[in-house]
Amino acid sequence: MKIVIALVCLCGLGAVVGAIVIGTRTFDGTVVEHPYEHGLAWDRDRERKRDAGLAVRLTRTAFARGPARASFAITGAAAAAIDDRHVTVRVRRPSSAAYDGEFPARRESDGSWSAPVRLPLEGRWELIVVIERPEGSIEFPAEVAVAAGVAPGAVPPDAAAAACDLNRGPCTATLPGGAGSMTLQISPRPVKTMQELTFEVRIACAAPPCPPREVDLALTMPGMYMGENPVRLAPAGDGLYRGRGVIVRCPSGRGSWQATVQAPPFGAAAFTFETDRP
Repeated sequence: MKIVIALVCLCGLGAVVGAIVIGTRTFDGTVVEHPYEHGLAWDRDRERKRDAGLAVRLTRTAFARGPARASFAITGAAAAAIDDRHVTVRVRRPSSAAYDGEFPARRESDGSWSAPVRLPLEGRWELIVVIERPEGSIEFPAEVAVAAGVAPGAVPPDAAAAACDLNRGPCTATLPGGAGSMTLQISPRPVKTMQELTFEVRIACAAPPCPPREVDLALTMPGMYMGENPVRLAPAGDGLYRGRGVIVRCPSGRGSWQATVQAPPFGAAAFTFETDRP
């Protein structure tokens, strides 16, 4: 009898240990500190969505690690009255707040919406479209997956741009669908880290309307997260956009970088280059 009791106890202990191990391995870090208040806020948000009659749908939920553009549609009777000042996009990971970010969104010429976002790590993320209303903000969360390499809709390096050397002069990439071309120039040359650089992007459109209203540039190191490093570009006339930024030095000594330029609604291009050449 004692042997049976001992076996039962051992089985029970094994089940508890197994549950702890499995729970530890699969726990995604999602903890709500104040569940009651969280539930009340969720109820209020649901009521605001119902009263506003708004809905949000993401164009895609798969992204590549690094800079990306989140595109979505806002529908409903009040959708037409929403402007750029009232819409932002938040990104966050369930397991950590270290990479949380909030990005301004804008309405495109076709009526859709987009925002440049930063997703530096692989795994599960939450992407939240936030619409500000007089009665309070409304959040539309969605789960997205981030993978290494090129995911559907991500921007791979352009073949012509990859064959060009930005340390020698400007490089040109063809925009998707024959929309035109994009030329990037970085000066002074050769490109050095830890010094102020000037970035110039020229957009040549195949057909009007042109040029785009805004152009975004983000600097990343392929295969390694080096923090967010956007370059603010301002229009300088005749399809030219100019801005200044600094490329940080990688402690590992690596010098390969990528500049991803987004020019909605015409498209995007990625340029790879080396820094700190002797």
